[in-house]
Amino acid sequence: MWSYVGYEGDVGNTFEPVEDDEFLIFNNYHFMTMSMDYALATITGTKTLKGGNLEAGEFRFGLYDSSGTLIETKTNDASGNITFRTIPYYTAGTYSYTVKEINEQGENTVSDIEYDPSVYTVMVNVDENMDTSITYIKNGTNVDNSSESVDGISFENKMSVTAAIDPAVKKVLNNAELQPGEFTFQLFDENNNLIDTKKNTDNGSVLFDSIIFDEVGDYNYTIKELIPSDPGQITYDGREIKVNVSVTKDDTTGNLEAAITYLEDNAPTEEPTFVNTYNPISIRVQKTSKDGSKDPLKGATYALYKVLSGEGRDILIGTQISDENGYMTFENVEPGTYYFKEVSSPAGKIVAEWTTGDSAESFERKLNVDTSYILCEVSAPEGYDLAEDTEFIIDAYGILSIISGPDAEKTSDTALRIYDKKLGVTKVTKNTKENHNQKFVDVVKTVKTGDTAQIGLFAILSIAAIVVVIIVLRRRKNS
Repeated sequence: MWSYVGYEGDVGNTFEPVEDDEFLIFNNYHFMTMSMDYALATITGTKTLKGGNLEAGEFRFGLYDSSGTLIETKTNDASGNITFRTIPYYTAGTYSYTVKEINEQGENTVSDIEYDPSVYTVMVNVDENMDTSITYIKNGTNVDNSSESVDGISFENKMSVTAAIDPAVKKVLNNAELQPGEFTFQLFDENNNLIDTKKNTDNGSVLFDSIIFDEVGDYNYTIKELIPSDPGQITYDGREIKVNVSVTKDDTTGNLEAAITYLEDNAPTEEPTFVNTYNPISIRVQKTSKDGSKDPLKGATYALYKVLSGEGRDILIGTQISDENGYMTFENVEPGTYYFKEVSSPAGKIVAEWTTGDSAESFERKLNVDTSYILCEVSAPEGYDLAEDTEFIIDAYGILSIISGPDAEKTSDTALRIYDKKLGVTKVTKNTKENHNQKFVDVVKTVKTGDTAQIGLFAILSIAAIVVVIIVLRRRKNS
């Protein structure tokens, strides 16, 4: 006996069996099919959005038959479920389909979303008893681009919502001036992988490259200073600064936010700092005779200069006069590059002398640069004591520097002022020097950088007195 089964189709082409007495009637005829049994299969999948909030209908997916023809498209619901229509099967066999996400220009394409390129092959097996089983195969996932069986269809898109931090520490050097690029620092991840290396700037800041995060979570880093095998005069800060980064997501906007915390000795700190200490050294040199005797020479003056690359000229650190054993010692020398220059030999000669009068007098002499001169007062007005000797030097740029002389002051790059102390006065007010007789010596630069400088010396006496000023030139000579 034959049985009769009718199927009613809806707009979505889903077919459902109806009872014999409920067959549809078209043109006054019953539409019926004759079948023994049938099978039904529904292909499903899931959708997730990493870094964002998934919305219903946000992404579209296609179901294709074995010939590559698009059968149906579906979108995800708010929970990420993907459900294609139920397909009926009337004969036993294996039926092949392909499922993939449709990434096309349109309303569902967002510029900051990375689409999942996965392609799934779905095998629906219908046996002789009209029982079905579904096998899912993810294509091209292995190293050799082969396929693998999976439990189901799953698409994961990534939203390029990121958060960033800029790890930074500070460097301090005690007892010396910090130089840019002087010290090196390294940033390690929690697996002790080196991810960045930076040097300090001139103000001591150490700024690493930005670190980008696209996932919620806690991340840990460590900052270390690179200590050389030979630290020299530097005592290094051996601490390690821990960096914790907490990445969270705003439930309203879906944006990622990163908060950074620094730890010194396991305690939070607002300004993580590495402190190194320079241990100053003393430089000792000896002046000896060149005649083979190696006898120490007393009275030679040497200048110590610090090399400043790119700053136009070097810095005069100081001068020293060799003692009876020929030694000169420079204390508390900071890190850097230095050189010595002899500015005067033990012997010298008078290059000019004059006596002040009621009116101003002036004279000109050619004086060597980088050479020490002594301004010596040999007689003072009645009631005044002699001013102590003033030693000065003129550099290659015509700039005057006082080496020694408590009774002199520099009033400009090219001028000196000498004071005589009134006899019986033991204390002098530095600001007014009202108890002093003033003598002005103006040094006028008239030459460019070279071996000599043209200068003029002008002396004015505020009261009628006779002052003899001797300028002693200590010329460089090989001893």
